[in-house]
Amino acid sequence: MSGLVGAFARDGRPIGSSPLVPMMAAVRHRGPDATRSWSDGPVALGHVLMATLPEDRGDHQPLGSADGQLRIVFDGRLDNREALAEEFARARVPLAGQSDAAFALAAYQRWDDEFAAHLLGDFALAIWNAPRRRLFCARDVLGLKPLYYFTSPRLFLFASEREALLAHPAVSRRVNDGMIGEHLSIVTSVDETLLADIQRLPRARSLAATSEAVTVRQYWEIDVSREIRYHSQAEYGEHLRSLLRESVRARLRSASPVGLMLSGGVDSSSILGMATELRRTGSSDTRCDAFSLVDPGGELDESRYIEKVASKHGACVRTFTPDVFPLEHYEAAARRRDDVPPWPNDRMLCTLRRSAADAGSRVLLSGIWGDEWFSGSYYHCADLFRALRWGTLATTVRTQARFPEVPLPGPLPKILVWPLLSHGTRRRIKRILGRTGVPSYIEPAFARRINLADRLFPKRELPFPTIAQRNIYAEMTGGLSMLGIEESVRAGAELGVEMRYPYADRRIMEFGMAIPEDLRWRDGVKKYILRDAMRAYLPDEVRQRLTSPDASAPFVRTLRAMARRQMFEAPLIAREGWVDAGAVRSFYQNVVGRHDAGDSSYGDQTWPLWSVASVELWMRVQAAGAADIGAEETRHGTKRRTS
Repeated sequence: MSGLVGAFARDGRPIGSSPLVPMMAAVRHRGPDATRSWSDGPVALGHVLMATLPEDRGDHQPLGSADGQLRIVFDGRLDNREALAEEFARARVPLAGQSDAAFALAAYQRWDDEFAAHLLGDFALAIWNAPRRRLFCARDVLGLKPLYYFTSPRLFLFASEREALLAHPAVSRRVNDGMIGEHLSIVTSVDETLLADIQRLPRARSLAATSEAVTVRQYWEIDVSREIRYHSQAEYGEHLRSLLRESVRARLRSASPVGLMLSGGVDSSSILGMATELRRTGSSDTRCDAFSLVDPGGELDESRYIEKVASKHGACVRTFTPDVFPLEHYEAAARRRDDVPPWPNDRMLCTLRRSAADAGSRVLLSGIWGDEWFSGSYYHCADLFRALRWGTLATTVRTQARFPEVPLPGPLPKILVWPLLSHGTRRRIKRILGRTGVPSYIEPAFARRINLADRLFPKRELPFPTIAQRNIYAEMTGGLSMLGIEESVRAGAELGVEMRYPYADRRIMEFGMAIPEDLRWRDGVKKYILRDAMRAYLPDEVRQRLTSPDASAPFVRTLRAMARRQMFEAPLIAREGWVDAGAVRSFYQNVVGRHDAGDSSYGDQTWPLWSVASVELWMRVQAAGAADIGAEETRHGTKRRTS
């Protein structure tokens, strides 16, 4: 794991390395092992390293090519090193070392701007090309490694985290009203942040910065026409097992023992089973330790499933009770990051991440993203309706009705017909009905000013053969998904561990998107193919479980703490004209009231309420910081210039 920073004077002036000093300090937690910088004329690159790969011991970044014309900073892991090495040998491309950064640099020399599509793994990088006077950046296909940037006519900056950019005096804290609106409802943008001066490089994108322009392009997209069709279910299962086996093996490449977050669900339990098999067969010699959160008697306790998985694989699992963090913890995070605070469910994992780091694990595997590719979509009902397969549709609906714990997400006519309408038709119908889709607690004038309705429902439909595929892919490559993965990666980095996700592998994603829909969701059972493929690795009780614990309770606890601070009575975000204070107050009372009454449907509203609360908390931290600065300036008789 690494922290990257860089500066490019687009006007050609010499820049030196001094602007990097505060930027590198801001990402120091990402690299306790080495800190290096390099500058030449208008460009300066900085790198901090935490050695998580065996090859990192010889990694001296920023790394230069043999002819001195190229320089790279790289954060990540490449999973196709063997194939790349063979290609470099054939093309006579020299390697500047054995680190993954050296492989990425050689790939650039081999394929120029198209090289990122040839890299398999998780990465963010920047390459300075001296002869072309150009800085080139890229981010992996699923956006698992972060990269943010700032640009102006005279200057281009990039960094692994936003705070590093804010450490440069050219970057202001001016608020991006459009993203405020999204954070108050649902985040859909993949390239904006809460601050107008800071952009994020989206997944599968590259960026080229020169003196004339800064351009972003998509270097890879999934093949929507691909279909995987076998004669038997066993063949699908074997294909999936081989992909997961290779994905886990690649992520066990580590210079330290690897930790595994074991929840007792199908996804993480399958990873533990694969890791155990890889060690038993000699395919990996990396020690893998399991870590679990248990909450005896609580809403989130999964002890009995964890114990069964551990018993099946002879694993020793270290268990911890999740911390209940006070509100001050969230305030400190918002202040430190200059961003909305992390959500409560992810904060609970701090105990586990810290414990893994204390036990010597610098790498932590997570089972998330198994749901994403293999749970299926309710839009499959619309596909059946469109194909006139009404008998199969009726059977599907009747079967699903037997599982009240996994209800259909709305009235059946809407599920069947609404997805069949074009984006334009849906917009016209909503306009006629006066339903913009903007939450009722957001002030209409603010929503109109930032075109929030258009932001919340962007036209982004890849031409997959089925509506279900379009829905799955859109959700998993959209703004909310990117926000979630960035938060998970960030939380791990702050505690000294690199997060890795075996299901977030390009090969598994391509397989999951190309299989028949009834392998994802069959007879009321989601993740059908994964459960079947991993039959030998999972205890029956784990493989057959259909429900997960209610994850909304931690939100409610934190929201109650916010209410005690009057955050829903007199919100600052109402004074800004963003929300209606009375509507926010009623929203909070409704959610908490349903929770207290035992109405399980309250859980659907906890996320949007948390979104409102998190923006409010961020605003209060901002206001407190501004007040502190004002008081300090008054004491010293100085006046601060605002942007």
